[in-house]
Amino acid sequence: MKPKTHWRGAIGLALGVALLLSVAAPAAAAGYVRPFLGIDKGTSTIGPAIAACPTGTMFFVQDNGTGYFAPLGRVHYTLEQCAAVDFTTGEGWTTKNGSMTITAAHGDRLVLSYRMKFLATPMPVPTTARAHIDWVAAGGTGRFVATRGAGMASFTINYTEDLLGGTTSSVWWGWIAY
Repeated sequence: MKPKTHWRGAIGLALGVALLLSVAAPAAAAGYVRPFLGIDKGTSTIGPAIAACPTGTMFFVQDNGTGYFAPLGRVHYTLEQCAAVDFTTGEGWTTKNGSMTITAAHGDRLVLSYRMKFLATPMPVPTTARAHIDWVAAGGTGRFVATRGAGMASFTINYTEDLLGGTTSSVWWGWIAY
């Protein structure tokens, strides 16, 4: 009988990703460099641009939800961004850096600043959008006050029929040092 080797491949892949992330992290980062991995689900609301958004913004988006992020554990998050979309193609983008605050169970907060590009489909009345996020750690509170880090995320929203919100899910990866 042939031994099962698929676990060795998965473990090797995980170790390779962890090594890659630790090499990619700048040597000057404060604290111990850790892989940052997370999944979450939330609820989004989409409204008109607010005064804090730059010219060219069409929407202000807020998202709240829960998830699990290593090394934080179970978390609650809030996300805010100013965005615009080309209604011909469905291509959209943040018009300034978005902000995500991740609150760990013990109350410490990690803040991420990000840029997002997305594609809403089908147009002219989309039901879904898929997005790519590039993020950097922007500090926080408690043990995350001087956090550094960077990474990416894959984000999906399933819009409500009125397009004023939806349900979201995302996967985050990268590194942080604190």
